[in-house]
Amino acid sequence: MDFIQCKNDITQYPELALFNISVTVSDSFMVNAASSPLFDAICTASHQSGDPGIIFIDRVQFKEGFNVPGERIVTSVPCSEQFMYEGETCTLGAINLDRFVSENGNAFDLADYRETIRYAVSFLDATIDKLEIPDLVMKRRTQSLRRIGLGVMGLANLLMKMSIPYESEESLALSSLLASTLTKEAEKESIRLGSLYGTHPYSESRRNITLTCLQPTGGIRRLIDDDGFSIEPFFTEAIHISPIFAVRMAATWQQHIENAVSKTVNLVHETSAEEIGAIYRIAYEHGCKSITIYRDGSREGQPIQLRCKDGQCAIVLDE
Repeated sequence: MDFIQCKNDITQYPELALFNISVTVSDSFMVNAASSPLFDAICTASHQSGDPGIIFIDRVQFKEGFNVPGERIVTSVPCSEQFMYEGETCTLGAINLDRFVSENGNAFDLADYRETIRYAVSFLDATIDKLEIPDLVMKRRTQSLRRIGLGVMGLANLLMKMSIPYESEESLALSSLLASTLTKEAEKESIRLGSLYGTHPYSESRRNITLTCLQPTGGIRRLIDDDGFSIEPFFTEAIHISPIFAVRMAATWQQHIENAVSKTVNLVHETSAEEIGAIYRIAYEHGCKSITIYRDGSREGQPIQLRCKDGQCAIVLDE
């Protein structure tokens, strides 16, 4: 309970102020969530500060054909999209989706996308051998399992260029195609690399123990001066996307992604803790592996504010 509520009074745990935290919950916990005071406490804390998120650990823990005997997932990267065993690291990357749209916005170059996926997997795999890891045990473990997480960015830009509304069935259909293609082509390339250079210790064919996840891409976005935040909508429209659709978008990608999908469900300030609980249950029912919400204005010193009047919205930076 202390962990669940540690963000409620950040003066009590100042070292956690800038950390994203999540609670791992089992399938049996979610089945009984409607009558669980602990679940209510999670929702109340999330309502107050945006944390904790939830990781549905039974979905994360077991992936047929890619488990290390006797090992359990014990950690993740900060936004809960890539999971790891003890004593290893991972290498992440993202493909910019809007670069595959024709100039007139009428077509998406699927063949180029597939080829780029294969190059990206080969690139990420090669970087593993270049990592400077001082701990030799961790270095050997990382280079043995070869865990990578290839994702995407720029979905909102892609949809805008193709004149497809973000909150639409058409965007979900396109997302399903893009997600399934990502993992299928990544696996093909991992198998090809395995035939050339050898596989990880727990596979007969694949080079890498995991291949795909969807990370936030905020750092990559700044590096290449692009507005594409993973599969998130544009900031000014995020608050207008219905929470149920936000979950559906995450779940559509999750259906094909090996690890998890970093996707925030943005909520208006007036959202209740009970409504947050309903969102968490819907995310579980839709097959998500993790879920995060943020209620506008729930944290002091929120760095970016969205102010709307007469249908017009503007970003305001908190000084």
